Amino acid sequence: MKKRFVALGMLLVFAVALASCVGMGMSFSGSSSGMKKNLKAYVWEISATSLNGTATRTVNLNAEELANFLVNNTNSEGKVSLTIIQGDVDRTVGLSEEFDEKIDMSDFEPGRVKLRLKFENAKDVDISITWLKPEKTQ
Repeated sequence: MKKRFVALGMLLVFAVALASCVGMGMSFSGSSSGMKKNLKAYVWEISATSLNGTATRTVNLNAEELANFLVNNTNSEGKVSLTIIQGDVDRTVGLSEEFDEKIDMSDFEPGRVKLRLKFENAKDVDISITWLKPEKTQ
């Protein structure tokens, strides 16, 4: 009987660990050519020769990370936009062919934030979203 409880406890720990890892992943629906991605605790990077679709990632951000939310994007054609969602707050930022700005996140609270990138016939895409001070990302 004791072995069953130990096994059940280990299974529960594994399930919780797996669920937290899945939340750190990225989903993509659409078409892409040459897509590469980099997912770290403080950065989300995507590059591709062409993208048409939506990429989504959910992250947990604290107050410091919200204050240092930076987006850098280049693309030669098409449209790229970032939608930031938390509860009832939904904000979309158009990312022009050359975009390198800190995003005002004052409407968002520390906690889970959903990030959704929308690509409309975008070519030569190189996008980086970071949320820590530059000295911490190196």
